[in-house]
Amino acid sequence: MGVIRLLALAAFVAYSRGDLWDVTGHDSERELAADEHHRGDLRIAFGSCNRHDRAQDLWPAVRSLSADAWVWLGDAIYADGKVDNVRRYGGRAFHRDAYATQNEHPEYAALRAETRILGTWDDHDYGFNNAGAEWREKEFAQRAFLDFLGEPQGSPRRARAGVYEAYTFRGLGASGAGSARLILLDLRFHASARDGTLLGDAQWEWFERLMLGRRTGVPRGADEDADKGAGDADDYDAYSADDGDGDGREPCVAFDGAEMNENTDCDPVDVTIVGSSVQVHAHTQELLAKLGIGMDIESWNDYPAERRRLFDVVAAANGRGTKTVVLSGDVHHSEIGGSPAGCDLPSELVEITSSGMTHGVLEELPMKWMRRLARHATWGVEYLPPWLFPDVGNLRRRRYVGYNFGEVVVDFGGAECGDEGAECGDEGADDDAFDAAVDASPPANRSPASEAPDFLHDVPSVPRSVGRPRSDGAREPTVSLRIRGVDGSVKLSKTVPFSALEGSWTEYGARGASVSRSRAECRGESSLTAAQTWRLPVMLAGV
Repeated sequence: MGVIRLLALAAFVAYSRGDLWDVTGHDSERELAADEHHRGDLRIAFGSCNRHDRAQDLWPAVRSLSADAWVWLGDAIYADGKVDNVRRYGGRAFHRDAYATQNEHPEYAALRAETRILGTWDDHDYGFNNAGAEWREKEFAQRAFLDFLGEPQGSPRRARAGVYEAYTFRGLGASGAGSARLILLDLRFHASARDGTLLGDAQWEWFERLMLGRRTGVPRGADEDADKGAGDADDYDAYSADDGDGDGREPCVAFDGAEMNENTDCDPVDVTIVGSSVQVHAHTQELLAKLGIGMDIESWNDYPAERRRLFDVVAAANGRGTKTVVLSGDVHHSEIGGSPAGCDLPSELVEITSSGMTHGVLEELPMKWMRRLARHATWGVEYLPPWLFPDVGNLRRRRYVGYNFGEVVVDFGGAECGDEGAECGDEGADDDAFDAAVDASPPANRSPASEAPDFLHDVPSVPRSVGRPRSDGAREPTVSLRIRGVDGSVKLSKTVPFSALEGSWTEYGARGASVSRSRAECRGESSLTAAQTWRLPVMLAGV
């Protein structure tokens, strides 16, 4: 009987084009990662799904990074819970007390004293599971959340409908010319699945102005040639009025009548980091939903028109020189996903999801036998191996299910050879090292079959230089995305050169996006056969 079962399992794996031998939990995203201690020119740490009333073991590792900011990406506390198996809101006093409890945690209090704290919310710190625009306590929840972050009482953020905010960082890199922007979206205050609304009109206008600016005094379409191939760039405006300095432009501000500061600055930047409390690329969750598991997990997939609009805005900004990456949370595991170039965007779009600071997805399976089964399938290691998932589109990649937080490092490259203090060596050797660390790595959402290395192997050492030496001797700028565990070590990692985040739909032929998105690399959970859909539960049962 055991032999028959094994043969049947092998046949199923072969039928669904699986790779049984890729059991490592390792893939190029970790094995070929750049130096995990390299902090670049801007380092941001972030996390989500943190129960204020549980042990919190991640803070020492977070503090050890000396990040430029810590970002809450949702569920900093849980203001709701189940009573007699019925979910209830704890009330306003409980809501505020939960924030007080979190602030009093010794290690988090130490982080607050030494690191800037930023953030947005998700459903549980908003007040109730999956709540949206209809939530009766949303105005109170906004006040409590901004108090928790230490937002000044006179801050314009307290006057708007929602907690969305942006932070612009300039003067980065050796030359001081580098710039980056962190945009934190509010996906709760205006969300209505019935209306298909996620951000709301005011937040969309604000977001588009940050990404693209607004043209003043120039007829729409006057610069169509400049925007050609940038998605729906022609639908958006860009500033072009004169501020008197001779460059033909005035400083862009995100809100009419606002003064220019780090929150209102919407002049172009090199890198934009978009913080979304729920996943943009929710392939794992959609696969589980098809199996009837995890049906209440939310994502941008629930709002297809809003998701398409997001991609169009990012593509338009890409056409103007802004490279974009996405941060997300909510799902109680971590992964580095996204879409290859020519699918959602003409460039690669990389999304790093960090979720589960105090609790993970395996702990929340509804029955004890399911939890035991999941632990058995992962051999006691805190990864879901890639081979559990069908080799279709974006689905085959590693998921880390241990407690975790995320990290984003923006590196604008090293000094040119010949500059004082520049480290220059054999250019060919450095180039080969970068090829190994970045170019040999597939798009961030892919986990290629390996030659069956032991999944407990140590991460190979890689050079500290994380950028490709250009012909002028300087390293190419990069964005590094990392997931770290309780011990501070890197569990998942992806280093992306700026050039991979650039592109135009014109590169894909006359029909552009419509042709590109039909490629095999762009297939997702909706393309699965019945056998591929049921691969995950059958593999779990088989092992």
